[in-house]
Amino acid sequence: MGTVYIHPHVKLMIVNKDNIKVGNIQQVNLGEGIPFRTLTWPVQRKWGNGPLFYENKDLPVRTQYDILLASAYPDKNVMPKNFWGAAPSH
Repeated sequence: MGTVYIHPHVKLMIVNKDNIKVGNIQQVNLGEGIPFRTLTWPVQRKWGNGPLFYENKDLPVRTQYDILLASAYPDKNVMPKNFWGAAPSH
């Protein structure tokens, strides 16, 4: 139902010219999934907190340039633990 995260992967089955399976099916992991692209609400989005979901009070005072850099899409395929990361909640 989309609630269990399954890492991107490919399953390979090698067959001979007569289309008979040779060996076992191998699974090749393709790394982590793309952050912020989920089918359902991930656990990081604690919607049960009501409006406190948007609370991100531990941010330092920064320039607009620093805020824009923090709001950029992550360089690595990792979703921040608090969903917002260093960006202001919006």
